[in-house]
Amino acid sequence: MYENSKHRIGNLNDDKSNYNNNAITRNWNEDIKKDGISWCKDCVMLPVCGGGCPKKWYKGEPGCPPFKFNIQERLALYYIRQLE
Repeated sequence: MYENSKHRIGNLNDDKSNYNNNAITRNWNEDIKKDGISWCKDCVMLPVCGGGCPKKWYKGEPGCPPFKFNIQERLALYYIRQLE
């Protein structure tokens, strides 16, 4: 899927000489801290989700996992199930 993509970093089955050191997603850990690239910088869920999908950031889309949007309902459901 990413064979000739700017997102492809490498393949674990190849030796390091085939790695793309200029891949746009290479420094995603640093990009989390920057404004305008990710939605993660001020997100309270960041430690839990691990940064979502950096590839989506570079397409201008949030990579947030679904639980970010329904965590309150999930916790309430968990609590109710514990009462049974």
